[in-house]
Amino acid sequence: MAKELSLPKMVLISQLIKTLNSLQPGGTDGQDGSPPPVTAHIDVQLTLLSTGPFDDLRVSGRNFGGLESVEVVVRSTSYFGNGVESSGVNKSQVKATEAGVIELTVAVTCPAGATTTHQVEARGSRGSLANTAAVSC
Repeated sequence: MAKELSLPKMVLISQLIKTLNSLQPGGTDGQDGSPPPVTAHIDVQLTLLSTGPFDDLRVSGRNFGGLESVEVVVRSTSYFGNGVESSGVNKSQVKATEAGVIELTVAVTCPAGATTTHQVEARGSRGSLANTAAVSC
């Protein structure tokens, strides 16, 4: 015969599951399976350079935890007119200032003859989650 859990043990298990989900990328925040709430904000700006193969993608953000380590992920996808698609991922780590601000410049490419989208996400080591921002060239 199965043993029933008492209410305090059920509450502890529920809290443990919530904590584990918040630590996993793509984890959920609520019992309804919703994603964690956005707590920080990022902006992106693309500077096309006339020299060299790379362009500068400037990422700035705010409302992260003070001195929090933040992973910034840039997913780049290029679409060529002939139906060919090319993609790549760049992951960077940056530490927020005491005021919770991040600034980072990432080298990206905008191949000739293609429409390229650079999608940026940022997640802090202590649970800060930013909006997703994107820019195309």
